[in-house]
Amino acid sequence: MQPLYANDSDPPTMVIIRNYFLPGKLPPMTDQLQKDIEAAAQRSLGPTYKVKLECGRIENFDSLEFVLTKPSIGPV
Repeated sequence: MQPLYANDSDPPTMVIIRNYFLPGKLPPMTDQLQKDIEAAAQRSLGPTYKVKLECGRIENFDSLEFVLTKPSIGPV
């Protein structure tokens, strides 16, 4: 897990969570499965952070990377 902070007092503006799996241990990643996983994570997390799932392969492992970002408030 890698949290990224804007300052010393506020919650992180972004959190990256990456999991590694042996090849063949995950089901084939379809667009629909990726959307379903993102939606489940978003429901669990609530509105504080936006969830984006990135799937890939790193060296000899399949990876799932969740990128959690705080929604921007916009210009003040």
